[in-house]
Amino acid sequence: MDAGSTVVLVRRAKAGDREAWTALVERYYETWLRRYHGRLGTAVRRVYDTQDLVDSAIADAIRDLHSLRNEGVFFSWVTSIICHKMALARRGGAREIPTANVLPEVPDPRGEAPHVVIGRLDTYVQTLDAIMVV
Repeated sequence: MDAGSTVVLVRRAKAGDREAWTALVERYYETWLRRYHGRLGTAVRRVYDTQDLVDSAIADAIRDLHSLRNEGVFFSWVTSIICHKMALARRGGAREIPTANVLPEVPDPRGEAPHVVIGRLDTYVQTLDAIMVV
């Protein structure tokens, strides 16, 4: 397998290799920016601009990279994180969760605890991963 392949880079990044993580971000960052630039809509733009949206998704991916079971779906996985953030912003429920694994004490606007919302989103991402593997 090519040392620069996405699968190899993700495995190295999971093992703590910062250079591999940087290579992954550099490989896909512009694609994500181009894909979502101009597609955010006014509701999402109240929360994110395109670069903020992509950066926020990358921060979530860094935090949760250990949970990615199939290294081959890295691009789709981060893309799904971006889509989830857009959907939350459209529903008016977008709120940044600190990347230090500290949940805010303020409950979600829908009355659910943040960890419940995060759990539901994690389950959704895992389901998407499972579908992509099939």
